[in-house]
Amino acid sequence: ATAAWGEWNIQEPDGDTSKPLTGEIWGKPFELKEAVWNDVTLTLASDKRVDGWPESEVLIFMFDVNPGNAAVPTEWVFTSATDSFETPIPHVHMRFAKPGQQFSGAMAFTNEYAMRLKLVEKSDTQAQFEIHLSLPDYKKSYLIGQFVAQIQN
Repeated sequence: ATAAWGEWNIQEPDGDTSKPLTGEIWGKPFELKEAVWNDVTLTLASDKRVDGWPESEVLIFMFDVNPGNAAVPTEWVFTSATDSFETPIPHVHMRFAKPGQQFSGAMAFTNEYAMRLKLVEKSDTQAQFEIHLSLPDYKKSYLIGQFVAQIQN
């Protein structure tokens, strides 16, 4: 899966994140509708809907990172080589619509993925991020670029 200026890269999440967020989730182009950051997750939901479900959604479980905390780290980098025993790795859940089904499909990743997530700027109500995320599913799902998340405390 390749975009004009970035690609899926499970080894090193070092693509150009200076452009608006783009990517593919479960083989479908991803267009951001909303991003929300709370004391548990950073959630990115697509603009399209299928049978009432977001066509795709990524939830990054940011353990011990509360957006209301003044000491929030500004960058997280994980690769498939990161030792999860030494470094707490966020869990990433990917949800995707399955036409005609009552529930969305879902996959959870606790390691073996690559992510560089950078907090560019934060206020009391929103945060600007840059991300390069590559997931180890066989469709090579990835997100790359900038976005703004609303903060829910």
